[in-house]
Amino acid sequence: MFKQFWLNFQKKIQKRYRKFREGLHNTSVINRWHKAGNPYPTPHEYRQETLKQYATKFGLDTLVETGTYMGKMPEALQDDFARIYTIEVNIDHYLNAKEKFYALPHIETIKGESGEQLELLVAELAKPSLFWLDTHASLEKGLQEISILKELKAILGSTQNHVILINDARLFTGEKGYPSLVELRNYIVSLKPLAQFEVENDIIRVWVPVPAQSPVS
Repeated sequence: MFKQFWLNFQKKIQKRYRKFREGLHNTSVINRWHKAGNPYPTPHEYRQETLKQYATKFGLDTLVETGTYMGKMPEALQDDFARIYTIEVNIDHYLNAKEKFYALPHIETIKGESGEQLELLVAELAKPSLFWLDTHASLEKGLQEISILKELKAILGSTQNHVILINDARLFTGEKGYPSLVELRNYIVSLKPLAQFEVENDIIRVWVPVPAQSPVS
């Protein structure tokens, strides 16, 4: 019993130290980025902190990522979410992530095209979750279109009011297969009429406000 207590205690200390060290590093990188005038692309550390802020703001403990790549986001946020799903179509990146997160059972790597896999995953989510959409920057071999509209349709078709952050807002110009920001916003509102749409520091932010409760008379 004491041995298990000690192991759990060590894990808590390691987690707190990891979060403390990460916080110092992220703050330093973000401050240098601000001093440089917020150039594109945004540093990964800024994206991490933005995800944390939205999770806290909306009380979300589940993260769904599309576009695992090297697994940097799940690794960085492993202590900030109770459950993390990351979807990757590239077989090499998928296998690397499976190995990387083998000892972290709360992180699940899913193989497949993000739009198709989100349809299945979203149906299983019993509460609002945070989505980080980052697959659109390149087309994998065999894919004929950018996945963002399929991803949005799968997420916004849910009865849950999920929160969505989309990376690389600067790419949404209406060229090279991307919808423009106006087209993207109109598409989102057509699926969720009350959805709020903002763009800040190269990240598109989408959420549905929670209606204010009427005072009890």
